[in-house]
Amino acid sequence: MFGRTERALGAMAAIAIAGCGDDTSGSGGAGGDAASSSSVASTSSVSSSTTTGAATTSTGGAGQGGEGGEAAQGTGGQGGIGQGGEGGEAPGCIALTLEATEGSPGVGFDLSLAIEQELGDPAVADHLVVRHGNAEGTFDLTAAPNDDLATCEQCVFVLEDDGGGLGASARVFFPSAGIIDVVETAFPLAGITIAGLVLVEVTIDEGGASTPVPGGACLTLGEAEVAAVFPEAWYCPDEWYLDVAGCDCNCGAFDPDCDDLEQEILRCGDPHLPGAGLACEPDATCEAPPEWTCDESAFGSSQTCDCGCGVPDVDCLLLLPDQDPWPTEGCEADEVCTPAGTCVAVPPGWTCPPQFFDASDGCDCNCGAYDLDCDDPEQPVLGCSLSGSCTPEGTCGPPGAWTCGAAAWGDGTSCDCDCGVPDVDCDDPDLPVVGCADGEACFVGLCGSPAANDVCATAIPLGPGTTGGSWLGASNDYDPGLNGCATGFPEIGGDVVYSISLLAGQTLTVALDATLADGALWLTTDCANAAAACVAGVDAAAADETLVYAAVADVDLFLIVDQYANTDQEPFQLTVTVTP
Repeated sequence: MFGRTERALGAMAAIAIAGCGDDTSGSGGAGGDAASSSSVASTSSVSSSTTTGAATTSTGGAGQGGEGGEAAQGTGGQGGIGQGGEGGEAPGCIALTLEATEGSPGVGFDLSLAIEQELGDPAVADHLVVRHGNAEGTFDLTAAPNDDLATCEQCVFVLEDDGGGLGASARVFFPSAGIIDVVETAFPLAGITIAGLVLVEVTIDEGGASTPVPGGACLTLGEAEVAAVFPEAWYCPDEWYLDVAGCDCNCGAFDPDCDDLEQEILRCGDPHLPGAGLACEPDATCEAPPEWTCDESAFGSSQTCDCGCGVPDVDCLLLLPDQDPWPTEGCEADEVCTPAGTCVAVPPGWTCPPQFFDASDGCDCNCGAYDLDCDDPEQPVLGCSLSGSCTPEGTCGPPGAWTCGAAAWGDGTSCDCDCGVPDVDCDDPDLPVVGCADGEACFVGLCGSPAANDVCATAIPLGPGTTGGSWLGASNDYDPGLNGCATGFPEIGGDVVYSISLLAGQTLTVALDATLADGALWLTTDCANAAAACVAGVDAAAADETLVYAAVADVDLFLIVDQYANTDQEPFQLTVTVTP
């Protein structure tokens, strides 16, 4: 993993640890200015210093360098972070050790890692913060824009006595040397390597700019590979964590997105309803709304579904697909908590989920017992095909528009057609059809003759003028494919076929009026390989479509009148013109 950084480290091998050491020793001089000093010149000065046996590094002053003379400001370099030469030591720098190389990411892609050494107050933690900027590559931590804390996109800095950020920390340390190599930015973050890191004490102005402290302390860190991990208690989907798409509360662990007050609070209830949580607490629980009458810590606690507390507890409502319900508090043994936040006794024999009973969430029929929601005619009937009614016994009955005998509805013996609404028995293709003439079939509750031109072999010749047609009983014999051969969409509904011949120079215009159906038109020259032989098509995602095709040579065509989805019973009308 670190192989990509070797050349960068080799190029920096001559950069000594700077901003540290004994400022009263070392060779230097008054020659040169900071603007013209180079790393090569700096190395030469340090080499001369090394010959005398003096310390080779010191805190850079104004960036002056040269040879000879005593200088309290040290050998040349780059101003306050004074890069020196090869072979120097840093007797005043503290070598850091990380408590662990895995940490939890924070806002702005910062990865915070605890430090073993006690830099200041032993009672307050110190952290090394890694910012990778969500970019992959090898980055010099001393090159613009990374050379200043106010502008750095990739940087590493240390917060001594970290009180919750830059402004709340006792001291801040920023790199004077080092690189960061980022191999992978996808979460969980992995493959981040830090090497050759030297950090000097800095001050931070109101704009966030960092300035080295003359004679300040310094820190070092050898090669370290770090990564980010999810908090152990996090139980929501991984991709929700720090996705900058909302504060995901009630997920077992705190989402760093919640540090951004502009992020919408999620999983604390509908923000437009009285039961919505107002904020996400530091312990990742939802702040209770004013209407909550139980203990505040119980609301959105990710521990129990608390019922009968004035408003619904989000723990009762916001379960993930594979998450087991939290145990219910506040209800009797034979009661359940409804989505309205009230305790209700479920009748014996109820087979549907308990929370569906009397929950104002629809009339749940075929659940073994009558749902009190079915007393409300405004509630939709659930569990019965095609809007059937629910009997007082809690079983499905015919809908109000059913015109045949009540006993025929869903009797399991025949598909009764032309009865006002489709019979649920018609979902079984093996049952005989009752109510249709010979040669007819039942299509979505209506008797009719299947379209004769369902395939190319029975295509109907098409000429100028207006032609009526129908998809009744048509199957999906032809599909232009995923990208739709000029239509832009797959056409998975039933289709019918027409044939037409054009002479070179003629232009065909076909207008489709399909009322409610999402129709499509396309032309092919070979039905055996229809999608590959398609020459034109249109699907504007509407009922009405117009196809225009200009023939460059004499050609025999098949016009496929298709549908994006199946609406068998819909008739349509084609208007055809051929010019000249």
